[in-house]
Amino acid sequence: MQGRHLLAGMLALALVMAACGDDDGGTTAPAASGPTTTAVTTVPTDTTIEPERPCVLWYTDFSNGTLTKYDLCAAECMGTTQIGASATLVDIAFGSVWVVECLHSQLVRVDVNTNEVTGRVNIPGCPSDMLLADSSIWLALPDLPGLMEIDPYTGETISTILTDDPPLSLHIGSLWIGFPSMLAWTTKAVQGVGDATLDSFDTQSIPTAGPVRSIDGDPIYVEGIPAAEGGDEMSRINSIDDAGSVAHLAELPGEYKSALLLDDYFIAIAPYANNVHVGMADGSAGTDIPVHEPYAMEKGRDGGSDDPPGSPPGVRPPIGPAGGPGQPVVVANKACDVWFWPGASHDELASQGNCQCEWVHGSALTDITAATYSRVAAEIAFAATLDAAGFPMAEPEAQPGQAAGGPRCSSVGYRLQDDGRTIVDPFSVWEEDGVPVDRLEVELFLSFGDWHYPLYSALTGEDGKVTFAGEYNLDEIEGAPPPGSTLTIGQAPVIDGVVRQDIACESDADV
Repeated sequence: MQGRHLLAGMLALALVMAACGDDDGGTTAPAASGPTTTAVTTVPTDTTIEPERPCVLWYTDFSNGTLTKYDLCAAECMGTTQIGASATLVDIAFGSVWVVECLHSQLVRVDVNTNEVTGRVNIPGCPSDMLLADSSIWLALPDLPGLMEIDPYTGETISTILTDDPPLSLHIGSLWIGFPSMLAWTTKAVQGVGDATLDSFDTQSIPTAGPVRSIDGDPIYVEGIPAAEGGDEMSRINSIDDAGSVAHLAELPGEYKSALLLDDYFIAIAPYANNVHVGMADGSAGTDIPVHEPYAMEKGRDGGSDDPPGSPPGVRPPIGPAGGPGQPVVVANKACDVWFWPGASHDELASQGNCQCEWVHGSALTDITAATYSRVAAEIAFAATLDAAGFPMAEPEAQPGQAAGGPRCSSVGYRLQDDGRTIVDPFSVWEEDGVPVDRLEVELFLSFGDWHYPLYSALTGEDGKVTFAGEYNLDEIEGAPPPGSTLTIGQAPVIDGVVRQDIACESDADV
């Protein structure tokens, strides 16, 4: 994701704009409905981060469907933009910020200055990775399956490469593709790949490809080593060059999901052990660094064939190159804490505070990108030269079996008893294009201000109706509002493992 397109002729203007500050965030679309449960943890304004270091973060929240822009140096939220029903895969290039709206299968263009959505292009399915390089946007599309190259100036498809297996990740050196059990690469320049087929790529079978990525070096990937009898599962961190030669960098206990190579070091993430491992590429040293939940929630596709069409991709590890030479960013999912590495030494992550603007129950950060003020200013200057009318604003196309907006609630109800403090038999009816939706999972939740409490989930019947039979006594629920309050009773469908609060039914009750 680090192929960047900057106009050298804009450099002087970029530096002037950087010196004056980035931007005021502009007017953004409202965030998705839902309460905020976590406050922003601020960083002192006298931070020692230099402007040349990454300062402007963009990150996506899949469940909430939002893109957030955050000024790390000033510890200020610069705006939250509603992308759609979902948001994942974010990067900056070609004068814009680019985000994927997975559930409605769209590539979305966002103004780098105002944070407003300026374009939408329908794509075939939900990408598992995105690469911006050499005046093109490359998408890895497991539903195709294959790769699609899109013109960032017109939104038109430049080329398509079909594959037998679903592509999971992309990496720029020339062009690397990670598949469930294979790596493929070509030594052609990326802008010349469009006419190629996968038959013209070099390939190598490996036990587990996973994401392939590095910064200005050979790609790096994690190979799973099955546990021997009575032993523990291991992970081998490998790099591979254009000739297909593999170098084993380290073997680590446990299951690691992703690794990134930076100069003489590698950084690997173990999602279930909540651990980041920083090691020397020659294997001479390594340090485990505990990080609170460094891997976002899994959301479906892992390259298997059992995933339904339109399933969101497995969430990418929140670690990636950030803006300039050095300094990848590590993000802890739940708290959205940000670290820069290297720190004072190879075994230190330098914490730079909290990037959270707001938090909604059930959210999960799915991707992050960062840039220096100078680079953001250069992209703003570049965007001013573009024809704003040359990129489409397409309406989302309905996916097989699902209308563009998803199922809708046609009625909802509940009863109160025991002095209005007990909720009895809440129900809702769900239809799609006027047809009842059978076996749709629906979550019942309560909310009051910043408080959000999931109660139960159940499936609809043939008539599209779900009844949450039972009694829910507010006096027995921790955090419930006191008597005399107005409580929201909500019911939201669960689609592909995601609670879709954007199409929830809600009723207010005086309790």
